[in-house]
Amino acid sequence: MSGDGEFPPKSRKVPAPDAVRNFFEEEVIGNKTDAAVTTVAVTKSIMAYLKGALNNTNTIVTLLGQVIDVHQNVVGWCDVDNAARFEISLIDKDTGPIPSGNITSGNYVINRYRNGAIDSFADAGAGQITVTVPVAHGFSNGDTVEISGTTNYDGQHVIANVAALTFEITDTWVATETGTWGGWHEIVGTTTLSKDTGLVYLDYYFEDTDWQTDDTFKVTPSGTSVSIGGHTYYPAEVSWLGAIQDISTIEGKIDIIDAEVGLIQADIGDPSSRTNLQNLEDILGNPDTAGKTTYEAVKNIRETAIDGSSVPVENTLSDILHKDGSYTYDNTTDSLEAISNKTALDATVAKEATLGTHDTDIKALVNTNQDLLDGTTATPTAYRMEVGVTQVKEVSIVAAANAGVTTVGTITSHPCLIKSVVIHADAAQTADMTTCAVEGGTGQVVEFIGTGDAIQANLDAADKQVSWYGSVRLDATKTIAIDLQGTGATAVDLTVTIEYIACVDGGYVAPEVV
Repeated sequence: MSGDGEFPPKSRKVPAPDAVRNFFEEEVIGNKTDAAVTTVAVTKSIMAYLKGALNNTNTIVTLLGQVIDVHQNVVGWCDVDNAARFEISLIDKDTGPIPSGNITSGNYVINRYRNGAIDSFADAGAGQITVTVPVAHGFSNGDTVEISGTTNYDGQHVIANVAALTFEITDTWVATETGTWGGWHEIVGTTTLSKDTGLVYLDYYFEDTDWQTDDTFKVTPSGTSVSIGGHTYYPAEVSWLGAIQDISTIEGKIDIIDAEVGLIQADIGDPSSRTNLQNLEDILGNPDTAGKTTYEAVKNIRETAIDGSSVPVENTLSDILHKDGSYTYDNTTDSLEAISNKTALDATVAKEATLGTHDTDIKALVNTNQDLLDGTTATPTAYRMEVGVTQVKEVSIVAAANAGVTTVGTITSHPCLIKSVVIHADAAQTADMTTCAVEGGTGQVVEFIGTGDAIQANLDAADKQVSWYGSVRLDATKTIAIDLQGTGATAVDLTVTIEYIACVDGGYVAPEVV
């Protein structure tokens, strides 16, 4: 610039493209023919940056997520020595699942958080302190550990010289004490995600050499993008965070309970299909007397007494059983068989005169209860819909292979907890069918069986099937649907089985005719 604040005359000339001289109009503002910026550099003009931004406007705008639907599954806990799938569904709002060839899968990293108690600190010399813990910490040199609950060593420390039960920190030695430790350790470094039509995913096996109960896992995806119409889209990605739990003990207890229930059913019969069930107190006919045991209640039967009166009989059970009140036996020493023999009715006393109409009532009650126990009478519907009672619904699917979202069942009356879903091939599925994902909730936001599993190749023979199990709560009026996607209208031949329990008495899944 000249001394009077004006630009020198040559700065007003139209500059050459991508000029290298540092004049305001030439290099800072630039020429309309300057090349668009592809990478940041100190020699690029404002015009070049504007062109670069304009060239990428579509990509920038699509970051708002208005072109694709992104669904990331929830994995809240995993079990040691078991596998888990982590996946992100990528759906073009106009055309459906995005082809795998248009997906850049990106990468993932898996980290583990572990914590525990500190037994002691020891001076290792040269500004190093040895920390001893009671269980394996699983860290490596260079990891960062947070120490808390101490007087002298709280804070974050980069560790060194790790061994199974010790590691060293850099700090000023004061004295030994106890405390707690915790920190993250990288289990799997940057690794490429797998991809398929409409999703990216990873299947990870939690080996017991790296994981133990109460560890926390964090699976972090990054770098996933999709190409639609010549533009690149970057879906939002969040980390999967959950806990490691040991379900083997629970499974063992369930097996024991299942065996015990089987033994009980062998003794008394399976009441699951009975109607008109009564509770034990109603079956016994106990009087409504507060604080009484069954024995005391039996002694106080409020029925017509043996002598014809209508007042409670306040005598021992043996007295009540006796036919004529001439108590000729000792109910403290005689066996039940002896008492029975002594209280049996003889030919001189008519049964109807002794028992009155109650003989018929007792027989009717016994027959009713026997019908419930042996299955002659079905279990009442209200009992099957009680909270915690497992219910199962099966729906036959014979719709067209390209029918789209088709309702399988509707949550009715009250919310239900869905425990498992199975798609069963009743016959080899038509080649017209591509996928048949099962989803639920508003706008099918809950994915039970995704398009990665519910495909024709997995259902191309009778009795082939895919399934999901877990816990999903759906409120009343919510639906469960099957999304039939295919290339033609040939009918499928499937059965969808839904296992669930009511969250409130009366909740159930009303099946649709599909």
